[in-house]
Amino acid sequence: MNHRLFPIAALLGLGCVWGLTMPLTKVAVSAGNEHFGIIFWQLLIVMATLVGLGVLRNQQILPKLRHLPLLCVVACFGTVIPNSLS
Repeated sequence: MNHRLFPIAALLGLGCVWGLTMPLTKVAVSAGNEHFGIIFWQLLIVMATLVGLGVLRNQQILPKLRHLPLLCVVACFGTVIPNSLS
């Protein structure tokens, strides 16, 4: 694939996957699964993927302690609250 087209293809692919999360979450909740369980597994899979990519690329995985409050705010307002409301 052309090196110029890869970022666009990756962005479109990730956007499609992200767009499917709401319909799939609604299907999972209507099947009887609890929303906090879905959020837990969703975040665990994403975290494992990112840690695996970090290990493969020999990059630092753990955040600095000073970034922890910001990461908690982003997690709450970006994941926990929106997914709980849906």
